[in-house]
Amino acid sequence: MSVLRRTLISVGALALTATMLGGQSAAMADPADDKPVENRPVVISDPVPDGYGSWREVFTVQSELHDAAIAIVDAAAAAGGDQLGSISANPLDRAVKVYWKGLLPERVGQLIDQLRRTVPVEVLPARYSERELLLEQDRIGRETPPGQLAEIGLLPDASGLDVTLRRTAGVAPAAPASPIHLEVHQGEAPMPMYDRYHDTSPFWGGAAFFVAALGGGCTSGFSVVDLYNHHMMVTAGHCGAIGMDAVTGDPTHAGSDYIGEFTRIDAQRDAGVMDPSIVPIPSGSASTGGRVYVGAFASSQAPYADASSLPVSDATASLRGEIVFTSGSRSGFRGNIQVTDPSTHIWVASGEDVDGDGSGDGLPKFYKPMVKAVQLNGQNATGQGDSGGPVGQLTPDQSHVIAKGTISAGDPNHPASCTGVPASTTPLRRCSSVVWYAPIKGTLGTFGLKILTSY
Repeated sequence: MSVLRRTLISVGALALTATMLGGQSAAMADPADDKPVENRPVVISDPVPDGYGSWREVFTVQSELHDAAIAIVDAAAAAGGDQLGSISANPLDRAVKVYWKGLLPERVGQLIDQLRRTVPVEVLPARYSERELLLEQDRIGRETPPGQLAEIGLLPDASGLDVTLRRTAGVAPAAPASPIHLEVHQGEAPMPMYDRYHDTSPFWGGAAFFVAALGGGCTSGFSVVDLYNHHMMVTAGHCGAIGMDAVTGDPTHAGSDYIGEFTRIDAQRDAGVMDPSIVPIPSGSASTGGRVYVGAFASSQAPYADASSLPVSDATASLRGEIVFTSGSRSGFRGNIQVTDPSTHIWVASGEDVDGDGSGDGLPKFYKPMVKAVQLNGQNATGQGDSGGPVGQLTPDQSHVIAKGTISAGDPNHPASCTGVPASTTPLRRCSSVVWYAPIKGTLGTFGLKILTSY
């Protein structure tokens, strides 16, 4: 089964809720609140990719490729779902690339011929189907002794699995046995990105919050609603626990507003939900709004007073090759980040030092499925304190955000200079050019929620 279809079909247990909600598409936010907004297009400082005249052109092409790729994924699922190996919607290729095992079914071939009238589509041979790779990915994860794996991803051409073994005290375990081709590497386990600062109700995504019970700071993700149009906020599951309260800011720049109480956690997806209505405010229960903060910050320029924001217009799946952005509260807006694997499994360092060498080598937390993405210029994609923050795609006119996911972890094997809150902050802050994030469609389906949109 395609990972894209699996994400959508996994809401089957919530069929009644999903039907009554009308799917995961946007619910319109109430525009009648008096919180000031700066509704202006994002200015992306990264150079425009070769062959393009503007970022608007990049996102226009990417939107066309995305729609075509999703149509092919749907057709592959209708044909049985056991031959599609991989699919990408990379605007740098200016084409949809389809890796297919065996012969194309007639209907899939007809669809591709139709799509080629407007969008270039390349069909290439796949060694394995995505279904085969996902089953083996799960098996290796289950059967490998705890603490040995850092990540298992799918190779982009469906030729096998990409396995990173966790190096502990300088020693890496032996590669797992598998009938499927493995590319094996060694490295540190992904690190959680724990540690805009004075947000008020209705709360937006991309704002800093602090959970005193855990002693850590994170970032709000996207506003969501349930069946009864009850407004809540999604973030990373590791940022809190059921019953814990979150307050705006961080220990040194604390605000005075409670974002809410953690009411739902899916530890494996690293997804959590905060309900602001549980903690009363003087004017009544707090709420959330369908916007995210998007201010960008130079190195060592902390985003303590950022007010730049954009409305959220939709939520979609992530495809290999797509360009996304992150907007963590500590790093600010970070663009030119490309999806390299839309369905990877990671084992995140727990931070517990079990042998006294300072390595934080306790048994890691297991997250799946995760989307992996890389900043194309080697700059920071995320940093500590950004966990739970929004990952999105800009519309072609760069005036709205399409939700893609929430930040879970960064890669210590690919360090990068920090923007926003400086690396010299005590305790020392680490940043990475690689980010893993929880796909928003899976989070919405798991909890029976819809993304909250705005104008």
